[in-house]
Amino acid sequence: MLEPDTLVAAAGWIGVILIFLGFSLNVLTKVISSESISFLMLNFVGAWLLVVNSYFTGQYHFSILNSFWGVVALVGIVKVFFVSKNKTFKY
Repeated sequence: MLEPDTLVAAAGWIGVILIFLGFSLNVLTKVISSESISFLMLNFVGAWLLVVNSYFTGQYHFSILNSFWGVVALVGIVKVFFVSKNKTFKY
């Protein structure tokens, strides 16, 4: 069984990797669009994993920052699925 500290640290590292991956695939390589489900999900999941990490390590200011980042990604996801007139999704 993994220790809780190990799980919290793993959540943080995985969150960082997901956000860096989304950023790299969008900005550096232009493989995915910033309006794609892939980009938005990488940011959403990554941000909330970082919220878990920062909350449990007592870094509450980063919890607020990453909560905001996660909400922004969620708004993007909602826009793609529910607001978009064009129902062809980008992955």
